Amino acid sequence: MTAHLAAVLITKLTVSNFLDEEDIEALRRLPIHRREFKARETMVSDGQRPHECRLIGEGFAFRAKTTVEGQRQVLSLHIPGEVPDIQSLHLKVMDHDLTTLTPCTLGFIPHAAVMGLNRNGQTLLPPFGEKH
Repeated sequence: MTAHLAAVLITKLTVSNFLDEEDIEALRRLPIHRREFKARETMVSDGQRPHECRLIGEGFAFRAKTTVEGQRQVLSLHIPGEVPDIQSLHLKVMDHDLTTLTPCTLGFIPHAAVMGLNRNGQTLLPPFGEKH
């Protein structure tokens, strides 16, 4: 089933990026650990120090912050193929929550493996919203 998760990531990336065979093989070799989450389950919380990124294989998720008034402010919605916490590679301490909106199949990818995708100073996974 991790092959399916890698395929979802590859499909999402190839929509707006050119990936050669070497890139695709590197993504297929990622150590992705599959986990199921229920709807409205927190994947990672504000203040946590994650050591892995989450890949959405199935379902929908959102990033949100808690305001000073105690309200939830939704920052973004995420669909299959996205890695909504890619910034955790450099953020170190999360400053927002990442929560499932629907039941989700997630792939957990160790930060070290994602950093290992770096080739010639360029990573295969651009920051969310950026094309390369």
